[in-house]
Amino acid sequence: MLRLLFLFLTTVLLLACDQVGEKEAPEDFESVSADGLPVVTSFRTLSSRQFRALLAKEDRIVVVEFYADWCGPCRKLASVLEDYAAEGTPGVQIAKVNVEKESGLARRYEVRSIPDTRIFFKGREIGRFVGALGKAEVEKRITAAVREARPKPSQPSHPQGSSEPSESLRKQENDLPPGIQRL
Repeated sequence: MLRLLFLFLTTVLLLACDQVGEKEAPEDFESVSADGLPVVTSFRTLSSRQFRALLAKEDRIVVVEFYADWCGPCRKLASVLEDYAAEGTPGVQIAKVNVEKESGLARRYEVRSIPDTRIFFKGREIGRFVGALGKAEVEKRITAAVREARPKPSQPSHPQGSSEPSESLRKQENDLPPGIQRL
């Protein structure tokens, strides 16, 4: 009985010490873009707590590489992602999670092979890719996710100064089923 109590208290103490050393990362963006989006140029390894905190931020798209230190393709992709992060794309933050140290996250996100890269926006996964892709393909995938998450504002329905709706809007209004009116 005493032995079980000792094991329990030791485990609690170790977990508490682990959480004390795991501080939430400070805001690490160097500037803000003209659109008010953070510009983050760092590429860092996240703990489980930091990962959750980063996904909770609603002002940026988060690209996370799940990797292991011994993985050659992971190192190759990390180099590409580090270069991408250094360019400072507004509203995009690049990070990585070591699957050996944060195995709970790897299980939660069902990481089966590495490198496994996930793209998140407002805590929701909006894209992913597996493998060590080249720079052009990585940029293409991230750009596509940014476009999906933050579509460009639509153009006004009619030219400025004109009270007449555009031809395309008139056509949309006419495409409604009989008896249905557009508000």
